[in-house]
Amino acid sequence: MFFNEVHSMWQNGAEIEVEVNTDFVEPGYSVSDDTDDDVSVSIDSNVDSNVLGSYTITYSATDKAGNSAEVIRTVIVVDTTAPVITLLNSEPLTLEQGTEYREYGAQAVDNYDDEVEVIISNFRYPGLSQQYMHTLRYCE
Repeated sequence: MFFNEVHSMWQNGAEIEVEVNTDFVEPGYSVSDDTDDDVSVSIDSNVDSNVLGSYTITYSATDKAGNSAEVIRTVIVVDTTAPVITLLNSEPLTLEQGTEYREYGAQAVDNYDDEVEVIISNFRYPGLSQQYMHTLRYCE
């Protein structure tokens, strides 16, 4: 008796990645036995796609003669989605020379982290006396 998906699991990787906070769909399996058409299969999974980390799915099969096989698949829950930064005043700003610049701020939201720090820094663009760049950076 053997899982005939073992070879393709290794070709596609016995390790798969899933994006955090998405629905995890068990990728499936197939099992065959040279004499038994009725092989019982159990699946033991601790995958929580709402929490980053490494999880395992264990596939166990037993035929009527008591022969058994087991295959383990690793599922890694990852966060590959960058936060979205929104300027609190998204209108273009034009300032007269000598006018004080007012920072309106920004906020960021993330698909996983509840709080995302936005760091705002201002600096003079080298070589241009009147033009400034505005940089927004997020920290998870």
